[in-house]
Amino acid sequence: MRTTLILGAGASVHCGFPTGPGLLDAIIRYSSILNFFEGFYPLRERSKISRIRRVIRDQQPPSIDFFLKMNRRDAEVAAMGKHMVATTLLIKQIGALRGEPNWYGAIVQFILDCIEAGDLKRLDDLKIVTFNYDLSIEGFILRALHSLSFLCEAEREEILMRVVSNVLHVYGSLFDFLAPPDEYKKEFPDWRTRRLQIFNSAVYRKGSSFFAEARRFGNNIRIIGDPDTDDVVRKAREWIAGAEQVFILGYGFHADNNELLGLNALPTKDQFYFVTNFRNPLKVREKIIGFFPHAVHENSLAGGRMGKPGTAYISVRSVNKALETEHSFVD
Repeated sequence: MRTTLILGAGASVHCGFPTGPGLLDAIIRYSSILNFFEGFYPLRERSKISRIRRVIRDQQPPSIDFFLKMNRRDAEVAAMGKHMVATTLLIKQIGALRGEPNWYGAIVQFILDCIEAGDLKRLDDLKIVTFNYDLSIEGFILRALHSLSFLCEAEREEILMRVVSNVLHVYGSLFDFLAPPDEYKKEFPDWRTRRLQIFNSAVYRKGSSFFAEARRFGNNIRIIGDPDTDDVVRKAREWIAGAEQVFILGYGFHADNNELLGLNALPTKDQFYFVTNFRNPLKVREKIIGFFPHAVHENSLAGGRMGKPGTAYISVRSVNKALETEHSFVD
């Protein structure tokens, strides 16, 4: 079944990455701590870091996306904001995939089903549209494929390329998982067979400071309204429109992002929707009901019953629990 996942920050909290408000809090916290360590930031950058902390506290933005959008005309704030996002996520990435079992395992199950059936073309039936900058999904898939001893390196690479090409980061990601920067290729001539090592050591590239790495990764982050998001948005809308089922997971339904993806055109009578709203906060629930006025709560999915196309089913559980106990996107 053609499936598109739309992911917000709540979809990767199980890996230790923060939610939208949590990312802002973490930026303030880490900028306060790291500003004391000359090894992390050159002295000339510390006044900029102090300023970004003050601006965030003064403006109290609802999310980092909104903050970057509203301050995009201030080149210093926009650049340092991206830099601090990268810094925070690089710190969080260390050990991020070594936690408890998580819903990414369902993606691996889907991959294994396609391998078992000898139908790798079916991998294209799963599309992922994410607003997250982190690469936890790609890293999880990479590690899972490396654990499959019955696959040769060429087969792993083919599967990885096919799956990862169907993951779309709307606002960019820390680095291009499909094609590492030229510096990596020079340092690791056999980078295709060493993707896992490169992923694990991305923060500590030989001869590069943490500050330089964070600044370089931060340059990959896009801002709402950037012209280079046009192709990404077009592809995301195509993936959503072409799906038979749409899973909206850990997503806050921010107006800018809704408009970007064309969610105002939902629902259609031919699609099934599954939406998570952890602990059912009223503000998000009202937005969901605005899109899906006939939404049904989780108890209607008892026994794994999918329900009628054109209707959204809302879970108040975490993404992990919702996909484990209510409805999975894997056949």
